[in-house]
Amino acid sequence: MQNRLNKKILLITFLILSVVLVLSGCNVSKEEGVATVNGKIISKSDFDLNFDINKRIYESQLGSDVMSRDMGNGKTFEEELKNIVLENIIIEEVILQAAEKEKIKLTKDELDEAINEFTESVGGKEKLKEILQQNHMTDEYIRSRMEKDMVIGKYRDKFYESIISEEDAKNLYEKNKDLYISVKASHILVNTEEEAKDILKKINAGENFDDLTKLSIEPGAEERKGDLGYFTKDRMVPEFSEAAFELKPGEISDVVKTDFGYHIIKLVDRKESFEEVKDDIIAVLQNQQSEKFEEKIKELRDTAKVEYLIKEEKVENKDTDEANKEENKEENKDNN
Repeated sequence: MQNRLNKKILLITFLILSVVLVLSGCNVSKEEGVATVNGKIISKSDFDLNFDINKRIYESQLGSDVMSRDMGNGKTFEEELKNIVLENIIIEEVILQAAEKEKIKLTKDELDEAINEFTESVGGKEKLKEILQQNHMTDEYIRSRMEKDMVIGKYRDKFYESIISEEDAKNLYEKNKDLYISVKASHILVNTEEEAKDILKKINAGENFDDLTKLSIEPGAEERKGDLGYFTKDRMVPEFSEAAFELKPGEISDVVKTDFGYHIIKLVDRKESFEEVKDDIIAVLQNQQSEKFEEKIKELRDTAKVEYLIKEEKVENKDTDEANKEENKEENKDNN
Protein backbone atom coordinates (compact mmCIF):
# COMPACT_ATOMS: atom_id res chain seq x y z
CA MET A 1 0.00 0.00 0.00
CA GLN A 2 1.31 3.41 -0.73
CA ASN A 3 0.69 6.91 0.45
CA ARG A 4 -1.91 8.68 -1.72
CA LEU A 5 0.24 11.79 -1.66
CA ASN A 6 3.10 9.97 -3.34
CA LYS A 7 2.19 11.01 -6.88
CA LYS A 8 4.88 9.13 -8.74
CA ILE A 9 5.61 5.96 -6.85
CA LEU A 10 6.15 3.63 -9.77
CA LEU A 11 7.43 0.26 -8.70
CA ILE A 12 7.17 -0.97 -5.19
CA THR A 13 3.66 -2.40 -4.75
CA PHE A 14 3.85 -5.08 -7.47
CA LEU A 15 6.91 -6.67 -5.81
CA ILE A 16 5.78 -7.24 -2.23
CA LEU A 17 7.64 -10.48 -1.61
CA SER A 18 6.70 -13.02 1.04
CA VAL A 19 8.19 -11.80 4.30
CA VAL A 20 7.76 -13.66 7.55
CA LEU A 21 9.73 -11.35 9.81
CA VAL A 22 7.50 -10.32 12.71
CA LEU A 23 8.23 -6.85 14.01
CA SER A 24 5.30 -6.38 16.33
CA GLY A 25 6.35 -6.69 19.94
CA CYS A 26 10.05 -6.86 19.10
CA ASN A 27 12.62 -4.47 20.51
CA VAL A 28 14.98 -2.74 18.11
CA SER A 29 18.50 -3.77 19.04
CA LYS A 30 20.01 -0.62 17.57
CA GLU A 31 17.90 2.37 18.36
CA GLU A 32 18.77 4.14 15.12
CA GLY A 33 17.67 1.39 12.75
CA VAL A 34 15.34 -1.52 12.08
CA ALA A 35 17.42 -3.16 9.33
CA THR A 36 20.44 -2.72 7.12
CA VAL A 37 20.53 -3.21 3.35
CA ASN A 38 24.02 -3.91 2.03
CA GLY A 39 25.32 -2.13 5.12
CA LYS A 40 23.06 0.91 4.87
CA ILE A 41 20.75 1.46 7.83
CA ILE A 42 16.99 1.79 7.47
CA SER A 43 16.17 4.18 10.28
CA LYS A 44 13.45 3.48 12.77
CA SER A 45 12.07 6.97 12.20
CA ASP A 46 11.65 6.29 8.45
CA PHE A 47 10.01 2.97 9.15
CA ASP A 48 7.67 4.47 11.76
CA LEU A 49 6.67 7.31 9.42
CA ASN A 50 5.90 4.95 6.53
CA PHE A 51 4.00 2.59 8.79
CA ASP A 52 1.95 5.42 10.34
CA ILE A 53 0.97 6.73 6.90
CA ASN A 54 -0.19 3.29 5.78
CA LYS A 55 -1.91 2.65 9.11
CA ARG A 56 -3.98 5.84 8.82
CA ILE A 57 -4.98 5.01 5.24
CA TYR A 58 -6.13 1.50 6.14
CA GLU A 59 -7.97 2.70 9.24
CA SER A 60 -9.79 5.35 7.20
CA GLN A 61 -10.81 2.77 4.58
CA LEU A 62 -11.44 -0.34 6.68
CA GLY A 63 -12.25 0.97 10.13
CA SER A 64 -10.38 1.95 13.28
CA ASP A 65 -10.25 -1.66 14.50
CA VAL A 66 -8.52 -3.03 11.40
CA MET A 67 -5.07 -3.26 13.02
CA SER A 68 -6.24 -5.76 15.62
CA ARG A 69 -7.97 -8.08 13.15
CA ASP A 70 -6.80 -11.69 13.04
CA MET A 71 -5.36 -12.60 9.64
CA GLY A 72 -5.94 -16.31 10.21
CA ASN A 73 -2.22 -17.15 10.29
CA GLY A 74 -1.49 -16.28 13.89
CA LYS A 75 -0.77 -12.65 13.06
CA THR A 76 -2.76 -9.47 13.29
CA PHE A 77 -3.33 -7.07 10.41
CA GLU A 78 -0.88 -4.70 12.11
CA GLU A 79 1.88 -7.31 12.19
CA GLU A 80 1.37 -8.14 8.53
CA LEU A 81 1.33 -4.46 7.60
CA LYS A 82 4.62 -3.89 9.41
CA ASN A 83 6.15 -6.75 7.44
CA ILE A 84 4.91 -5.31 4.15
CA VAL A 85 6.02 -1.76 4.95
CA LEU A 86 9.52 -2.91 5.88
CA GLU A 87 9.81 -5.09 2.78
CA ASN A 88 8.73 -2.17 0.60
CA ILE A 89 11.40 0.03 2.15
CA ILE A 90 14.02 -2.69 1.61
CA ILE A 91 13.05 -3.09 -2.05
CA GLU A 92 13.11 0.67 -2.53
CA GLU A 93 16.56 0.86 -0.97
CA VAL A 94 18.05 -1.87 -3.19
CA ILE A 95 16.73 -0.05 -6.27
CA LEU A 96 18.16 3.27 -5.08
CA GLN A 97 21.52 1.61 -4.45
CA ALA A 98 21.45 0.07 -7.93
CA ALA A 99 20.64 3.49 -9.39
CA GLU A 100 23.54 5.03 -7.49
CA LYS A 101 25.92 2.41 -8.90
CA GLU A 102 24.79 3.39 -12.38
CA LYS A 103 25.30 7.08 -11.50
CA ILE A 104 21.63 7.89 -11.97
CA LYS A 105 20.94 11.22 -10.32
CA LEU A 106 18.29 13.89 -10.13
CA THR A 107 19.08 17.56 -10.63
CA LYS A 108 17.75 20.22 -8.30
CA ASP A 109 15.83 21.79 -11.20
CA GLU A 110 14.13 18.47 -12.03
CA LEU A 111 13.07 18.00 -8.43
CA ASP A 112 11.91 21.60 -8.03
CA GLU A 113 9.81 21.34 -11.18
CA ALA A 114 8.21 18.09 -10.02
CA ILE A 115 7.41 19.53 -6.60
CA ASN A 116 5.86 22.62 -8.18
CA GLU A 117 3.69 20.43 -10.44
CA PHE A 118 2.69 18.30 -7.47
CA THR A 119 1.84 21.38 -5.41
CA GLU A 120 -0.40 22.68 -8.18
CA SER A 121 -2.05 19.28 -8.64
CA VAL A 122 -3.26 19.23 -5.03
CA GLY A 123 -4.58 22.80 -5.12
CA GLY A 124 -1.64 25.04 -4.31
CA LYS A 125 0.72 25.68 -1.40
CA GLU A 126 -1.94 26.29 1.23
CA LYS A 127 -3.81 23.11 0.32
CA LEU A 128 -0.58 21.13 0.37
CA LYS A 129 0.27 22.57 3.78
CA GLU A 130 -3.14 21.49 5.04
CA ILE A 131 -2.70 17.97 3.66
CA LEU A 132 0.75 17.66 5.21
CA GLN A 133 -0.53 18.78 8.59
CA GLN A 134 -3.42 16.33 8.46
CA ASN A 135 -1.01 13.49 7.73
CA HIS A 136 1.74 14.62 10.12
CA MET A 137 4.21 15.12 7.29
CA THR A 138 6.75 17.82 6.52
CA ASP A 139 7.89 19.57 3.34
CA GLU A 140 11.21 17.76 3.77
CA TYR A 141 9.45 14.39 3.73
CA ILE A 142 7.61 15.20 0.49
CA ARG A 143 10.82 16.43 -1.13
CA SER A 144 12.71 13.31 -0.07
CA ARG A 145 9.82 11.05 -1.12
CA MET A 146 9.57 12.57 -4.58
CA GLU A 147 13.33 12.52 -5.10
CA LYS A 148 13.44 8.79 -4.37
CA ASP A 149 10.46 8.10 -6.60
CA MET A 150 11.94 10.02 -9.51
CA VAL A 151 15.34 8.34 -9.21
CA ILE A 152 13.56 4.98 -9.23
CA GLY A 153 11.66 6.14 -12.31
CA LYS A 154 14.92 7.02 -14.06
CA TYR A 155 16.36 3.63 -13.17
CA ARG A 156 13.28 1.92 -14.61
CA ASP A 157 13.47 3.99 -17.81
CA LYS A 158 17.15 3.17 -18.26
CA PHE A 159 16.41 -0.53 -17.82
CA TYR A 160 13.71 -0.45 -20.48
CA GLU A 161 15.97 1.48 -22.84
CA SER A 162 18.47 -1.36 -22.54
CA ILE A 163 15.96 -3.99 -23.72
CA ILE A 164 13.67 -1.97 -26.02
CA SER A 165 15.06 -0.32 -29.14
CA GLU A 166 13.57 2.30 -31.41
CA GLU A 167 13.59 -0.36 -34.13
CA ASP A 168 11.31 -2.50 -31.95
CA ALA A 169 8.93 0.43 -31.70
CA LYS A 170 9.03 1.05 -35.45
CA ASN A 171 8.25 -2.60 -36.21
CA LEU A 172 5.26 -2.54 -33.91
CA TYR A 173 4.09 0.72 -35.49
CA GLU A 174 4.30 -0.68 -39.03
CA LYS A 175 2.30 -3.77 -38.06
CA ASN A 176 -0.39 -1.85 -36.18
CA LYS A 177 -0.68 1.60 -37.74
CA ASP A 178 -4.42 1.74 -37.25
CA LEU A 179 -4.00 1.16 -33.54
CA TYR A 180 -1.42 3.89 -33.02
CA ILE A 181 -2.81 6.73 -35.09
CA SER A 182 -4.55 8.95 -32.56
CA VAL A 183 -6.67 12.07 -32.66
CA LYS A 184 -7.56 14.77 -30.19
CA ALA A 185 -11.18 15.85 -30.27
CA SER A 186 -13.80 17.85 -28.42
CA HIS A 187 -17.51 17.18 -28.53
CA ILE A 188 -20.92 18.41 -27.50
CA LEU A 189 -23.35 15.72 -26.35
CA VAL A 190 -27.13 16.20 -26.17
CA ASN A 191 -30.16 13.97 -25.77
CA THR A 192 -32.05 14.61 -29.01
CA GLU A 193 -31.26 14.96 -32.68
CA GLU A 194 -33.24 18.20 -32.76
CA GLU A 195 -31.03 19.75 -30.10
CA ALA A 196 -27.90 18.63 -31.92
CA LYS A 197 -29.08 20.06 -35.24
CA ASP A 198 -29.91 23.36 -33.56
CA ILE A 199 -26.40 23.58 -32.09
CA LEU A 200 -24.85 22.69 -35.45
CA LYS A 201 -26.81 25.53 -37.08
CA LYS A 202 -25.39 27.94 -34.51
CA ILE A 203 -21.86 26.75 -35.23
CA ASN A 204 -22.38 27.08 -38.98
CA ALA A 205 -23.72 30.58 -38.37
CA GLY A 206 -20.45 31.55 -36.71
CA GLU A 207 -20.96 30.84 -33.01
CA ASN A 208 -17.93 29.53 -31.16
CA PHE A 209 -17.81 25.76 -30.59
CA ASP A 210 -16.13 26.12 -27.19
CA ASP A 211 -18.81 28.51 -25.98
CA LEU A 212 -21.54 26.07 -26.99
CA THR A 213 -20.08 23.24 -24.90
CA LYS A 214 -22.13 24.69 -22.03
CA LEU A 215 -25.13 23.02 -23.72
CA SER A 216 -23.57 19.56 -23.43
CA ILE A 217 -25.15 17.10 -21.00
CA GLU A 218 -21.76 15.57 -20.22
CA PRO A 219 -20.60 16.48 -16.69
CA GLY A 220 -17.74 18.97 -16.72
CA ALA A 221 -17.99 19.56 -20.46
CA GLU A 222 -18.18 23.35 -20.20
CA GLU A 223 -15.09 23.54 -17.99
CA ARG A 224 -13.13 21.25 -20.33
CA LYS A 225 -14.62 22.79 -23.48
CA GLY A 226 -15.70 19.26 -24.39
CA ASP A 227 -12.09 18.10 -24.57
CA LEU A 228 -11.67 14.32 -24.84
CA GLY A 229 -7.89 14.35 -25.13
CA TYR A 230 -6.04 12.02 -27.50
CA PHE A 231 -7.52 8.62 -28.27
CA THR A 232 -7.02 5.77 -30.71
CA LYS A 233 -9.74 4.37 -32.93
CA ASP A 234 -10.50 1.43 -30.65
CA ARG A 235 -11.06 3.59 -27.56
CA MET A 236 -14.43 5.02 -28.60
CA VAL A 237 -17.67 3.46 -29.82
CA PRO A 238 -17.48 2.71 -33.58
CA GLU A 239 -19.90 5.44 -34.73
CA PHE A 240 -17.99 8.11 -32.83
CA SER A 241 -14.55 6.91 -33.96
CA GLU A 242 -15.53 6.66 -37.61
CA ALA A 243 -16.78 10.24 -37.62
CA ALA A 244 -13.82 11.63 -35.66
CA PHE A 245 -11.14 9.91 -37.74
CA GLU A 246 -12.65 11.15 -41.01
CA LEU A 247 -12.16 14.76 -39.94
CA LYS A 248 -9.15 16.99 -40.46
CA PRO A 249 -7.89 19.22 -37.64
CA GLY A 250 -10.25 22.18 -37.25
CA GLU A 251 -13.20 20.46 -38.95
CA ILE A 252 -16.55 19.85 -37.26
CA SER A 253 -18.69 16.79 -37.89
CA ASP A 254 -22.33 16.49 -38.76
CA VAL A 255 -24.63 15.12 -36.04
CA VAL A 256 -23.38 11.69 -34.89
CA LYS A 257 -25.73 9.28 -33.12
CA THR A 258 -24.42 6.76 -30.56
CA ASP A 259 -25.91 4.91 -27.60
CA PHE A 260 -24.93 7.89 -25.45
CA GLY A 261 -26.95 10.42 -27.43
CA TYR A 262 -26.21 12.86 -30.24
CA HIS A 263 -22.73 14.31 -30.72
CA ILE A 264 -21.13 17.15 -32.59
CA ILE A 265 -17.40 16.49 -32.87
CA LYS A 266 -14.58 18.96 -33.44
CA LEU A 267 -11.19 17.52 -34.40
CA VAL A 268 -8.36 19.38 -32.71
CA ASP A 269 -5.25 17.41 -33.69
CA ARG A 270 -4.09 14.20 -35.33
CA LYS A 271 -0.93 12.19 -34.60
CA GLU A 272 0.03 9.88 -37.45
CA SER A 273 3.81 9.83 -37.96
CA PHE A 274 6.00 7.41 -36.04
CA GLU A 275 7.76 10.26 -34.25
CA GLU A 276 4.43 11.59 -33.02
CA VAL A 277 3.34 8.26 -31.55
CA LYS A 278 6.75 6.81 -30.66
CA ASP A 279 6.41 7.51 -26.94
CA ASP A 280 3.01 5.82 -26.85
CA ILE A 281 4.37 2.73 -28.60
CA ILE A 282 7.39 2.53 -26.32
CA ALA A 283 5.02 2.71 -23.35
CA VAL A 284 3.14 -0.30 -24.77
CA LEU A 285 6.39 -2.23 -25.21
CA GLN A 286 7.46 -1.33 -21.68
CA ASN A 287 4.20 -2.66 -20.34
CA GLN A 288 4.74 -5.88 -22.28
CA GLN A 289 8.23 -6.20 -20.79
CA SER A 290 7.18 -5.34 -17.23
CA GLU A 291 7.79 -8.92 -16.07
CA LYS A 292 11.46 -8.57 -17.00
CA PHE A 293 11.71 -5.48 -14.84
CA GLU A 294 10.02 -7.30 -11.97
CA GLU A 295 12.58 -10.08 -12.37
CA LYS A 296 15.38 -7.52 -12.22
CA ILE A 297 14.05 -6.05 -8.98
CA LYS A 298 13.61 -9.53 -7.52
CA GLU A 299 17.22 -10.29 -8.44
CA LEU A 300 18.38 -7.13 -6.67
CA ARG A 301 16.35 -8.04 -3.59
CA ASP A 302 17.47 -11.67 -3.52
CA THR A 303 21.16 -10.75 -3.75
CA ALA A 304 21.00 -7.91 -1.23
CA LYS A 305 22.54 -8.50 2.18
CA VAL A 306 19.75 -7.66 4.60
CA GLU A 307 20.20 -7.69 8.36
CA TYR A 308 17.24 -7.21 10.66
CA LEU A 309 18.26 -5.20 13.72
CA ILE A 310 15.91 -6.78 16.22
CA LYS A 311 16.10 -9.05 19.22
CA GLU A 312 14.60 -12.15 17.69
CA GLU A 313 12.48 -14.58 19.61
CA LYS A 314 11.94 -16.94 16.69
CA VAL A 315 12.10 -15.40 13.25
CA GLU A 316 12.23 -17.24 9.94
CA ASN A 317 13.85 -14.88 7.46
CA LYS A 318 13.84 -15.10 3.67
CA ASP A 319 16.02 -17.83 2.22
CA THR A 320 18.21 -15.25 0.53
CA ASP A 321 18.83 -13.41 3.79
CA GLU A 322 19.87 -16.68 5.45
CA ALA A 323 22.12 -17.45 2.49
CA ASN A 324 23.76 -14.05 2.85
CA LYS A 325 24.40 -14.70 6.55
CA GLU A 326 26.07 -18.04 5.71
CA GLU A 327 28.14 -16.30 3.05
CA ASN A 328 29.28 -13.73 5.62
CA LYS A 329 30.28 -16.53 8.01
CA GLU A 330 32.35 -18.21 5.30
CA GLU A 331 34.03 -14.92 4.44
CA ASN A 332 34.90 -14.37 8.10
CA LYS A 333 36.39 -17.88 8.30
CA ASP A 334 38.52 -17.23 5.23
CA ASN A 335 39.71 -13.93 6.66
CA ASN A 336 40.70 -15.62 9.91
